[in-house]
Amino acid sequence: LTVGRFITERVDVLSIYDGNTLIQTLSGTHLQWLQHFYSTTRELIVVFRSNPYLTFTGFSASFIEIDE
Repeated sequence: LTVGRFITERVDVLSIYDGNTLIQTLSGTHLQWLQHFYSTTRELIVVFRSNPYLTFTGFSASFIEIDE
């Protein structure tokens, strides 16, 4: 999973799990920032929690499957 252009409120949270294990939480602003996340299991779970009060640009994310 690659996450970039991350611009959210501090109360908006992106949580990334490798299976059931939380590996990263992101919130706030990270301009021109790319971060790569890898799963050691067959599941990579991404959860975004937000609220309806303010609207920021958001974030971009993409993923690829690697056969091994």
